[in-house]
Amino acid sequence: MQTSTPLVLPVAIIGAGVSGLYTALLLQQRGIKSVIFEARPRIGGRVVSVNLPSNPKPTSKRNNKRGDEEKSGGEATPANLDLSFELERYDLGPSWFWPSSHYRMSALVKSLRLPTFPQYQKGAYTVDMGPNSPPMHYSGGFESDSMRVGGGMRSVVDGIASQLASDSIHLRSPVSALKFVKNSENNYVLIRLAPKSDDKQEAIREFKAGHVIFAMPPRLIAEGSVELSPKLPKNLREELESIPTWMAPHGKFVAVYDNPFWRERGLSGSGSSRTGPLGELHDATPMHEKDVKLTEKSNSKKKKLNNNAAIFGFMALGPSQRKKLGPEKIKELTRAQLKRMFSPNAPHPTHVFFKDWALDPYTASKLDVSESKGGHPDYRGLPRHAEGLWNGRLHFAGTEVAPVHGGFLEGALSSAEAVVERIEAVMETEGDQAP
Repeated sequence: MQTSTPLVLPVAIIGAGVSGLYTALLLQQRGIKSVIFEARPRIGGRVVSVNLPSNPKPTSKRNNKRGDEEKSGGEATPANLDLSFELERYDLGPSWFWPSSHYRMSALVKSLRLPTFPQYQKGAYTVDMGPNSPPMHYSGGFESDSMRVGGGMRSVVDGIASQLASDSIHLRSPVSALKFVKNSENNYVLIRLAPKSDDKQEAIREFKAGHVIFAMPPRLIAEGSVELSPKLPKNLREELESIPTWMAPHGKFVAVYDNPFWRERGLSGSGSSRTGPLGELHDATPMHEKDVKLTEKSNSKKKKLNNNAAIFGFMALGPSQRKKLGPEKIKELTRAQLKRMFSPNAPHPTHVFFKDWALDPYTASKLDVSESKGGHPDYRGLPRHAEGLWNGRLHFAGTEVAPVHGGFLEGALSSAEAVVERIEAVMETEGDQAP
């Protein structure tokens, strides 16, 4: 197998989730070039917003000059992004942000000129008592200032990506190894990408970077998903292993209907269950044309949309239980639960979507799946031993290591700000030497 001549990069980012993309944008705004290597065939990481099969996919308004390796099967990337995005999309990852405390998300959404709307909360909260008992309904069961974005959170991802240089994202490009090289002239990190096929004659893709940022789950790093030379210190590996991966143990289910029949019955669509399979539920009806308050500067274009409605829920079943049941049985049980919670005469959903994050190899570690703890993890920022690695050349970003709001999209943004500050500090100290 041949090795290609390494290309030189000021900064390389591993992972094209929200923190990786936003880090690249912040660096670009400071005049620092970066390249993102993403193993998936799409951008967004744990942000996934799906269209109904009948809805058209976003189409390109820009020439795609990035080759087949950058194609993403309908997912919007900088090269094929149409900013007249579909409003009717359904989130299988995060859905909300909270303007009262998520100042970065609020500012970003505003700067991208994306329409927003409040989480629907009118009506009674429903508690599922199980198959043999009627549900209980309570007024005022779910109150929050949570906001959603027209087109789902993918609109935020696409908006960030649309501002990046067209050659800044490499999809289907998993990093297999990093090696720190120190010599009398300069220090750099040698990056090796995994081959795209089993062809032994295929050239190994290598890059040199002045700085490398891990924008991926800490536990995957600790598990050795990327070969590191030198290896991380034992105390740091232990710290990374102790950080649960946001979303990793969860499964998210969305049921789409022709109309929001629960609202007609005075129900909010929010609820909980003592038996499952869904443990926490909410209205997931997408933004409709009538909800959009457009301004002259808005990127959204009014278009005729179906007025479909939806409910989403987080699985109360753990990863092992979901694996044992299988997706079809889970869908069957969930449809029955929605019927008993919201109306015995409820129509059959027109579409259902199920995302089991525990089965996503670029999200869930073995420890995430085996632990499967409930509730929101207690994130405490960047691990104590994670700074100054490889003479300040190796860095960490992501919502799990955020200085504030860990486990939220706000945390992904705050971690991007923090890592850019650290890189700028090293560059200033060392005079910004190219590798």
